[in-house]
Amino acid sequence: MNKDIKYFGIDISQKVFDVTDSDGNYYQFKNNE
Repeated sequence: MNKDIKYFGIDISQKVFDVTDSDGNYYQFKNNE
């Protein structure tokens, strides 16, 4: 089994989008151009 594989969860809304990875790290970005 390859242990270098990462998984990401993404939630996109009108103002921001949130990303969580398989290590439990959380990121939030503004949803603009």
